[in-house]
Amino acid sequence: MIEESFLQNENEDFGEQLLEDFIIIKKLGTGAFSKVYMVQYQESIYALKVQFKLLQVVDKQSATGNNIVDKLNQEATILSTLEHPNIVQYYKTIESKRKLYFLIEYIEGKSLQECIDQSLTDSQIRQIIQQIIYAVAYIHKKGIIHRDLKPDNILIDKEWNVKIIDFGLSFKTIKSTTHETCGTLIYMAPEALMKKEYFKSVDIWSLGIIQYMMFANCHPFCTDDTRETFLKKMKTPQIACYPENMSKAAISFFEKTAAWEPEARLTAEQALIHPWISGVNSQMPMSSKDIIQTFKCQNQFHQMIKMLMILKLIQKVSQKRDSLQTQQLRAHSQFQHNLKPLVVTSRNPSSQQKLKTESQQLQPPLSAHRTTLSRVQSNASFLSCSDQPREDARLKQMKSKQQQFKLPPINTKSANNSPYNSKSQQMFTFSPYKKVQATGELKKSQFKL
Repeated sequence: MIEESFLQNENEDFGEQLLEDFIIIKKLGTGAFSKVYMVQYQESIYALKVQFKLLQVVDKQSATGNNIVDKLNQEATILSTLEHPNIVQYYKTIESKRKLYFLIEYIEGKSLQECIDQSLTDSQIRQIIQQIIYAVAYIHKKGIIHRDLKPDNILIDKEWNVKIIDFGLSFKTIKSTTHETCGTLIYMAPEALMKKEYFKSVDIWSLGIIQYMMFANCHPFCTDDTRETFLKKMKTPQIACYPENMSKAAISFFEKTAAWEPEARLTAEQALIHPWISGVNSQMPMSSKDIIQTFKCQNQFHQMIKMLMILKLIQKVSQKRDSLQTQQLRAHSQFQHNLKPLVVTSRNPSSQQKLKTESQQLQPPLSAHRTTLSRVQSNASFLSCSDQPREDARLKQMKSKQQQFKLPPINTKSANNSPYNSKSQQMFTFSPYKKVQATGELKKSQFKL
């Protein structure tokens, strides 16, 4: 049925031309500033989107009018550059004084919101989400952000093929980010709600919210909140409660797409290789934040290795230096010890013998002289006693009194040749602690032992 009021309004703008070229079959939907009709045009079925310029007539020659018309024509401009099986096909634009008419592909099916109201299996949800990702990856590659992804703007045909519609709020990025706030509130990313800079990741956030709603049939963060309460809540990261029918892989996908920080979200290309989407138990794709964090960890690890190597080198050099200093100190101590005079402080015979040995090494002439005297004393002691006493007894006896002995008398014949008379007999006194002092001088040939 054709709405008479609609035809009357259109006749004011187009006259008889609209009735001749288009046959309006029924109304498909209504938005805030647009309506969608199913029409027949040149023996084919299309969808005709009627976009209102303003609630009142604007002067198209004025700056304001031109800006509004440019914004309304933006959807047609963007759609004309897109050709993808998961994006609605655009054909032509018709303009009147108050409205714009977009002739687009007609999709026989239902919206995703109607599918959410029904129970969907994990495989069905994965199939729908995968096709949405294909479309999002395609427009992101062309530098286009949809900015209004929601179940009402996603159509599902009878064969479960996905078609994304309504690019009225889409934006072709020239800069890397944008500040403009648009889209449906509960599907908007936190950075867009806070009017901060955002980029393509806002579409990934909407994708994660849609996936959760297909499992739980409710929003993960918004229950019965008012607009002010919801905006206040989204200033900080929120924790969602997962339904029982949501697998671990599906939960992982949601957490990677609906992450509060934009850098922690996957890109569309990375989302396609997620194990829940690909069905392959492969390695989890890394978001920008994960890549940056991994790089930081690797950098910190390399810095730590370098520091350990430097510390090890310093320790090795320090050990060599300490060893060299120890050797120098020992050599200096030995040199100082050699310069000190030999002082006997111990009465232990073994200690005395040790000191004598050291004295022999340090002072060879004196040591040799003492050795000669010791031999003479030993011979004298041997002659004075029949049996060799023990060493300890002999030392005690030598300490108590001096050992003396007389030389045998000299022959009469040789006495005349002696410088001494017969009465002055040569005497030698031996002491273990004193040098030998002769009372006279005798030649070796003048006496016999």
